[in-house]
Amino acid sequence: IAAFVPYPVLSGFLNGTAVLLLISQIGPLLGRPLGTVPVLSDIRPLAALVVAAGLAAMMFRPPGVLARIPGVLRALIAAVLMDGALRLAGLDAWLGPLLGAPPTLEGHVADMAAGIATLPGLSLGPLLPHLLLAVATVSVLIVLETLGSAAALREFGQPRADLDRDLRAVAVANVAAGAAGGLPANGSVVATALCFAAGGRERLSALSRGVGVLAA
Repeated sequence: IAAFVPYPVLSGFLNGTAVLLLISQIGPLLGRPLGTVPVLSDIRPLAALVVAAGLAAMMFRPPGVLARIPGVLRALIAAVLMDGALRLAGLDAWLGPLLGAPPTLEGHVADMAAGIATLPGLSLGPLLPHLLLAVATVSVLIVLETLGSAAALREFGQPRADLDRDLRAVAVANVAAGAAGGLPANGSVVATALCFAAGGRERLSALSRGVGVLAA
């Protein structure tokens, strides 16, 4: 299937994704929740200051050992520190909302059990057209995102990967994620570029990232 997806399609998909992400972050940039349209009276100016601190940390390369830290990670650390310092100073009202506590394993298991309990009385007939449309849409996005990750590596001068193997691996991962009640899995352009910039070249780097996410 990878042979039938031309590079201009991947390039357009990646650039379109970047534009959509940029537009979607206008609200959080001004201190408003994601998905909201900010108005002048609701703007929280210190949120933009936090973003500026992150951008500065990413754009300006520090000397010495700190230069080995990827720019995205430097931006995250700087923005979190700036946000924390401002909140400690009592300026919460001038900042945007926090994400809140992450979901717990116990809560996830409870949600899965509640969903399984509703399956016997669920009628798939009316839901089937919507379900198939959602499956087709998510599948296309997963394929394009995974192929886009390989295209990002080619931009760094890496040899062409076995794209069919990558897609088979992503398919198996999605079957496992669905069985466990998880989100769809795909190759990530951002994570791939960040891993490469940090020196990752082998499968161990991807496995280490997975272990880190699981531990978090």
